[in-house]
Order: sequence, then structure tokens, then C-alpha cells
Amino acid sequence: MRFTDRLVPALPFASRPAVTVSGDTVGVPKPDPAPMLHAASQIGIAPEHCLYVGDAERDIQAGRVVGMKTVLASWGYISAQDQPEQWGADISINHPLELLQHL
Repeated sequence: MRFTDRLVPALPFASRPAVTVSGDTVGVPKPDPAPMLHAASQIGIAPEHCLYVGDAERDIQAGRVVGMKTVLASWGYISAQDQPEQWGADISINHPLELLQHL
């Protein structure tokens, strides 16, 4: 949180994120479902009504276990050894603007 809490306010978001969850916010990292449940709770939306965008297998795992619709961001930190097509994401996008089609 020490880096995220300073970085997020400096980013040029059109609107500020409703919640920011860092790797140490709830004491356990993804794929544990606690970070996902915390985020949903903070914004007052049931997990099944959330869309979770991630670029790692643990992101897709965490989103799926709490019932969120998962979106694979294929431009992220995906190594040549990863097999994202096997992660089970509901949607895969190649550019951030593609997300708009799924909202």
C-alpha cells in the first residue's frame, strides 16, 4: 500500500477509483478471495455483479472463485511460458478500450 497509496492520486483518472486494493491490504494476496471480497464490499456491490480485469492466472482464479466475471488483459505481465488461454477467463481483450463493449 505504501507505493499504491501515493501513486494512485497522481494518475490522471477521469474519475477516481472507488477502491484500491494492494497486495497487502487484507493480509493475504490473490488468488485468495479476500482481496476481491474486500473490494466488492467497499463499493457495496455483490461480487457476481462485478467485472474483474487481470493479467495473471491468480487474477482470473481469484475473480472466478468469488463469482466475478473475469476479463484477461492480454497486454499485461504475461510471460512466454504462461498459457492464458487455459486460465478460464470469461473474456479476453487486447486493448483497454475493448472493455467498453462488455460493460
